[in-house]
Amino acid sequence: MLAAAQHGECDVLVTFNVRNFPADIVAQLPLAVTVTHPDGFLIQLLTTQAAAVLPILETVRENLTRPPMIVPDYTASLERAGLKQTAELLRYLLPT
Repeated sequence: MLAAAQHGECDVLVTFNVRNFPADIVAQLPLAVTVTHPDGFLIQLLTTQAAAVLPILETVRENLTRPPMIVPDYTASLERAGLKQTAELLRYLLPT
């Protein structure tokens, strides 16, 4: 995965397996790559670019049809998936 990030000249590698990418190993790479958990990545996007990100998340939620998800169901599913901080923030940001 690190090789793909390097080849693609990515700045950020988003993974639930952050501990599989020790900082000392990542620091030795020729390009600067930050390894971050999806929850932290989404929180950063939501706190710095909410106007762009919220409509996308709302579209994702609306496209979930099996089963359809109202906001409380959507945020609960995000929490179960390991995105606890994101779910908590979206409970305040998404229209109900």
